[in-house]
Amino acid sequence: MTEPSEARSALNLRGFLAAFGFVTCLAGGWFALRSGASAVGLALLALALVAVVDFVVIGRRKRREPGRHETLFE
Repeated sequence: MTEPSEARSALNLRGFLAAFGFVTCLAGGWFALRSGASAVGLALLALALVAVVDFVVIGRRKRREPGRHETLFE
């Protein structure tokens, strides 16, 4: 399989989406726990933890990737 010579990595976009999901799930989980919906709150906090794990995976993959990517969509 050959890749185009100007292929772009989606890791920066994936990082942005993981950050958005982390903040959203963390805030939603906190508000759900405060309002008494413990099952929903714990589920949202678990999803926030998944986003943190995704950050670690993204960081490892970016270190293996050749070149530097400084913009969001490169």
